[in-house]
Amino acid sequence: FHSGVRRLSEFGEDLAAKRRAEKESTRRVDLLSKLLHLNKEDLQGNLVTFFVTGSDTTALSMSWCLYYLCVYPDLQARARAEVDLLGHDPETSEDLDNLPFIESCLIESIRLQPAIAVLGHEAMTEVSVGGKKVAAGTMVLTLLRKHLRTSAGGGSQFK
Repeated sequence: FHSGVRRLSEFGEDLAAKRRAEKESTRRVDLLSKLLHLNKEDLQGNLVTFFVTGSDTTALSMSWCLYYLCVYPDLQARARAEVDLLGHDPETSEDLDNLPFIESCLIESIRLQPAIAVLGHEAMTEVSVGGKKVAAGTMVLTLLRKHLRTSAGGGSQFK
């Protein structure tokens, strides 16, 4: 894991250095150009976050949704009926607004199978969590799959 993050950080450093070098000769404005003012550590953290959370998250979430609809044929039938009521294939964002059950299926899939497993945050001040003190500067990890399955009260069943 650490070697992968290190390689990704090195790639990000190289990319940022190249972009800084060409900054004077181009008017290119993208996400990276907006982050170039950050210090090295913050830039690396942002690049790793964007890379990890942006890697196939939509395709992965859709795949899990389709999996669950295959496992639960009654829910698949309900989703098909919702599209049939629309009267045509969804083509616009307004059409998507008329598919609340399918939207719920996607949200439930993401609850059960989040695209990223862990979120890390640094405690900025000393806090108490569940009766335990967490010192300022401590890295706190949220295990999304575990948290989302227990906090929503839905457990691990697709609902």
